[in-house]
Amino acid sequence: MLFRSDGQQTDPPDDGQAVSIGKDRPKVSFLVPVYNQQRFVRSAVSSCLDQSYGNVEVIVVDDGSTDGTRAILDSYGDRIVAVTQPNGGPAAARNHALRLATGEYIGLLDSDDLWAPTRAERCLALLEADPSLTGVLTDSWRFADDPAAATECIYRDRRGGVFPARDEQLAASARGNFLTASVFVRREVVVALGGFDPAIFGAEDYDLWCRILLAGGAFAL
Repeated sequence: MLFRSDGQQTDPPDDGQAVSIGKDRPKVSFLVPVYNQQRFVRSAVSSCLDQSYGNVEVIVVDDGSTDGTRAILDSYGDRIVAVTQPNGGPAAARNHALRLATGEYIGLLDSDDLWAPTRAERCLALLEADPSLTGVLTDSWRFADDPAAATECIYRDRRGGVFPARDEQLAASARGNFLTASVFVRREVVVALGGFDPAIFGAEDYDLWCRILLAGGAFAL
């Protein structure tokens, strides 16, 4: 399955060209771990490069893929940072990308995710406006092959539209992961907590969100 984070995107300009803004503003680092995802990784990477917010870097860590993933990454040239490591799991790949990141903020996505074109711009605006927030996320559309055929919103449909209030988030994390993989977060916080735990497979993001909340952090939807 694929997940697209959809931040109520605006219509594109009439000429069809992306609007690039933000070169003199804080940098956003996209961290993309990938393992044998030649079918989807190009779409994931391109969705990062096509953001309306201009000051971004895309860091992709190939976690020992054996398919055509690396050739696809190489086709981007110096538009992205692409490195390969022996297979170590998604947490190790995300941590590798985190060590290479130079942005003040990081956008997280898997290699079969897509970001809506204005999502980084909108998420950054929320964090810049409220320094007490650690990270933000938007609702996400779930689809198989065609984004236009998406039928389910992660929060509005599957989770009943309920996002816990700031003073309820730690308790909510004890009941389950109320966040998604595609969180937009301050890099310094993730670095200070040591990144993702490589000993955890499949819930390494949930573990990090819990540690952020235990440290006094807060998220917004």
